[in-house]
Order: sequence, then C-alpha cells, then structure tokens
Amino acid sequence: MSADVHVSGDGEGLAQEGPEHDLMYRWFVQYNPLYFFSTLCVLGGVFLISNGLERVAAHGGTIVLAFVVQAYEIFLLIGAALLFRVAGERRPAVIIGGLELFFLFDWVFQSEAVSTLTAGGLIFGMLWVSLAVLKLMALTWIFRLRVSFNLMLAAVLMLVGIGAGPQLLTLAGQDHQTVHVLLTWYGAAMVALVCGFSVRVVSSEGLDDWGQCVLRRATRTALAVGGAMYVAHLAAWASIFGVSVSWAHLVPVLVGVALFSRQERWLWAQGVTAVGLSMLQPEAVWFTSTGVATLFLIKGFSTRCPRLFIGTIVGGYIAACTWAWPGWAQLDPHIALTLVAVVALTGLSCVCRMPSAVIVAGLLICLIPRTMLESGVVALSIGFASLVAGVAISWNGRNRDALAAAAP
Repeated sequence: MSADVHVSGDGEGLAQEGPEHDLMYRWFVQYNPLYFFSTLCVLGGVFLISNGLERVAAHGGTIVLAFVVQAYEIFLLIGAALLFRVAGERRPAVIIGGLELFFLFDWVFQSEAVSTLTAGGLIFGMLWVSLAVLKLMALTWIFRLRVSFNLMLAAVLMLVGIGAGPQLLTLAGQDHQTVHVLLTWYGAAMVALVCGFSVRVVSSEGLDDWGQCVLRRATRTALAVGGAMYVAHLAAWASIFGVSVSWAHLVPVLVGVALFSRQERWLWAQGVTAVGLSMLQPEAVWFTSTGVATLFLIKGFSTRCPRLFIGTIVGGYIAACTWAWPGWAQLDPHIALTLVAVVALTGLSCVCRMPSAVIVAGLLICLIPRTMLESGVVALSIGFASLVAGVAISWNGRNRDALAAAAP
C-alpha cells in the first residue's frame, strides 16, 4: 500500500497520509506562521519596553534594547542560512530573509531613539551602519545573489542615510529645517540611482521560471521596503526635531519626476517650478539649483539635446550666486559669475548653433549693472550684439529659402 505524494510549487515532495497531514505540511512547513508570530512578538516587546524605559528615563536600557534587536536580526540570518544553504528549504528561508529586510532598514526606529537620548549616539550610529552593511552582504551571500553595482550602492547609501540622519539633525542645532530638506534630497538621489539605471539581481542557483518570478518580486519588494522605510524615517525625524514640512520638500519629488519625463517642455516646466518653489526657503535655493542643473546635464547627454545644457549652465549659475544666500533683500549677483555664465552660454550657442542660448546670455547680462550709467552701457552692448547676431543668423540661412523652393 503506497501513500500519495504531494509536489509543491518548488518541486519538493512529501508523503501524505491524509488531508490533515497535508494541512499541517502547508501551514507549518510551506507557510510557517511561527516566523511572523516571532516577529510580531519582538516588535510588540520592543514597543512596550521602549515606552517603559522612556517613562523611567533609563537611557542605558535603550542601548541594551537596541543590541537585543541586532541579536534577533543575527538569529534571522542564521536561520535563513541553515534552511537555504544546508537544509535546502528555499521557501521558509525566503520568508525569513524577507522579515530580515524589514529589520534591516530599522523598522523599530532604534537609531532615532539612541541618537537623541544618549551621549554616545554618534558611535552607535556608526556601529549601526556598519552592522547593517554587513547584514546586507550576508543576505546576498546566503541566497547566492549577484547584485548590480548601482543597486548595491543605493542600498548602502540608503542605510547610511537612515543611520546618519538623526545624528546630522542632532548636530544641526537650530538649522533642522535645512538639514531635513537636504536629507529629502538625499533620498531622492537614491531613488534616481536605482530607477535611472538598470538594476540586476541574479541567482547562481539556476532557478526555473517560477524561481525567477519569485526573485523579481522579492527584488521589487526590497526596493519598495527600502524607499518606504526611508520616507517613514523622514517623517519620524520631522516629528522628533520639530521640522515643519514645507514646499521645499516637494522640490525633490518634482526633480525626480522630471528625471523620467520624456517630453522637453515638461522637463523645463518641472525644473523651473522646482527652483521657484525653493525660493520660499532661501537656504534651500542653492542645492535645489544644483540638483536641477544636474538633472538637465543628465537629460542633455541621455537625449542628445544640447538645448538642455542651457538649464545646466543657468542652474549652476543660480546655485553659485545663492550660496549662503540670506534672502531677497540681499540679492547681489556676482559680476565674475555672471560673466562666466554668459561666456559659457555664448560658447554653447556657437558650438551648437542655438540662438536661444544667446538670448539667455543677454538676459543674464542685464543682472550686471548697479547704476544707471552701467545699465545704459549694458543696453547699448546688447543692442549691438543683437544686431550682429541677427545678421549672422540671416547670413547663415541665406540659401535655405532658395533650396526649399527648388526642391521637388
């Protein structure tokens, strides 16, 4: 008398003696709820203990609790390694690896708690980042994964941002708003690093079609978890340090959306809007302009549209002029910077034959004069230059109409 054999999705077989054994196998082997129950218990315990320690102001206990969480993550990694590399149980190993991903990006917010409550927060932050990078490398080793360089770099930089964010805000003193906006830009740069270039995660296990599908889903989940956790940490930092969310926080989103825009008019509209919104917070103008200039530089090379380099030059000029800018009351463009931007735009116009670059250069020249006499000289110079430019453009296209008329 032979028993029936049940084959799971990943090719595993199990001798069955009845429906109750099939239920036990699927519930406690394929989809073992004990892993999730363990994680929920740990999260609940951390929450309860954190509140208890906060009420009695036991700062030393907060550090001990943070190391307990690190120890639990190490147990998760050991369990995944034993199941995947020794026992050959892929499904439960992947479940444990997914749980570790949530803890990897500090799901329990212990880095914020320790950095704001203890004198050794900086040391703990450095230690947390180092351990997080090692755990990330351990995950790739356990599951025999080869990850593309830009994806691994973005993940490491994201972990650095999560660990260093509360430390920077603590050291910022009264300038929390600017630092928080900078950290928002930092997160947007990580998203651009992942989405702007091709990412690749390859397994050396020789997976079948279903295994490749699971790997793709796990990769997308890991990216979503990393991004969502960074946003959650930004929200936590704003709450802890009393940072008010302003229009300047929307600017990185606009620049990120513009990075994937395929139409030039939308790119210009989003870039100009981003710089305009940053004017509401003067200290944010210079790095907003730097980000917009970088955006136009990347899109100019990727689309081979030299007109976008005008945005790069103007964005760099605004960034240089507004470094440590106190506000509109003291807007004073530097003559040397203006001349450098004008020369760059004029050179771009000559190389790429773009009259629009000359027009923008003329507008920048209008920022140089400070007296009525200087304004008159600049106006005369622009008049002569415009006449010469108009004649040169007409001369360059002198035969175009004739050729168009003679064409069949």
